[in-house]
Amino acid sequence: MVAAVKKARIKTCVCFECRFSGEFITLRTMVDKGLIGKIHYGEVDYYHGVGPWYGQYRWNTKKEAGGSSLLSAGCHAMDALLHCMGTTDVVEVSSYSTGSKNRIFKKYEYDTTSVTILKFKDGRLGKVASVIDCLQPYYFHVHLVGSEGSVLDNKFYSTQLGGLDKNR
Repeated sequence: MVAAVKKARIKTCVCFECRFSGEFITLRTMVDKGLIGKIHYGEVDYYHGVGPWYGQYRWNTKKEAGGSSLLSAGCHAMDALLHCMGTTDVVEVSSYSTGSKNRIFKKYEYDTTSVTILKFKDGRLGKVASVIDCLQPYYFHVHLVGSEGSVLDNKFYSTQLGGLDKNR
């Protein structure tokens, strides 16, 4: 790919684009400023029904190309979790998978739903679900729980800004 890009004299970027979205730039800033304190639990989940109506489906159903739900799509959630937790220092991983029995998803050569639990070196926990066999709109779920507050999707709670002080 690098050779093709150089030959065509174009620019390209291969990345996990969530890191560059406004939501995650803001989220990372809140974490860096300590607004939710030290995160002890984080979960980021990817829900996106990748069926025949979606362009990726044509190649994604093959194990050789898609690999797994986590590799095919959930990798974005995994990257977002690691980015939010501020480390890739994981010491234990458990992952389980299953799949929908709906005929729409029967072409998949691998399980289309997975959940992965991570234990970080410092004892914190993380969870990533990857569900590409759902019949619902796209949903990228984020829940970070810290010593001074939490973020639940687009909801933000912090003792650092007032309003959440349980001692008042």
